[in-house]
Amino acid sequence: MTGSIIFTPTQFNMINSNNRFEKIKNSVKSSENNDNDSKKLEKVGVELESFFISYLLKEMRSTIPKSGFLSGGKAEEFYTEMLDKEIAKEISLRGGIGIKDLVDSQMKNDFKKDG
Repeated sequence: MTGSIIFTPTQFNMINSNNRFEKIKNSVKSSENNDNDSKKLEKVGVELESFFISYLLKEMRSTIPKSGFLSGGKAEEFYTEMLDKEIAKEISLRGGIGIKDLVDSQMKNDFKKDG
């Protein structure tokens, strides 16, 4: 099985999220409508911030010791990951931690340089 690349679920999710971010970034660059650009820029910022917050929640949750007595196994891990993603999405939609604003201003500056 030489040449095969095996990713952990976390690595796969990070790669998938990075690809999604790149697709949105490219679609924002190719768009002609300024109003549409602002909406797409905001969407990029929200998605990036949501991804980052989700990662923070996952890492914080991993510091809590598990007893094993009431462990839900893979189903619990899957549910917890989905819960963290939704919590992160809500946090970023309600103002977040400032990453969205940074992405917004940086990409607007990039557009001014390119345009």
